Amino acid sequence: MKLLKERVLITAALMFGTLVGVVLTKQFGNYADSCQIKYISQDELMALEQERVKGDPVESRQLFFGQAGLAAKLATSLPKAFEDSTTLMVYSTGPVSGKNVKSISKEVHQNIIAKLAKEKDE
Repeated sequence: MKLLKERVLITAALMFGTLVGVVLTKQFGNYADSCQIKYISQDELMALEQERVKGDPVESRQLFFGQAGLAAKLATSLPKAFEDSTTLMVYSTGPVSGKNVKSISKEVHQNIIAKLAKEKDE
């Protein structure tokens, strides 16, 4: 009976040690392959905005509906929704390249225009 208790105790200790090891490895292990970088490029935002106003009559063309200050604030606040434990946001003046790197300038531009258009209508 004593031998059985010792074996059960040793088995439980090994299982507990394995569980703790797996949890610590997941928590502090190298997870760089699952990480990604999303960036917003100032140049891309401006190119998208210039493309948007290209169809407007010359006399009424206004970048970001004349609200560049608010557009700049939105360009820095909206991308925070994309950040999480495996996603890093980068703000740049030009394109960024590398492994697991993606531009979200187009999505952010669309969100900025939607918010500015809504505010313009109010």
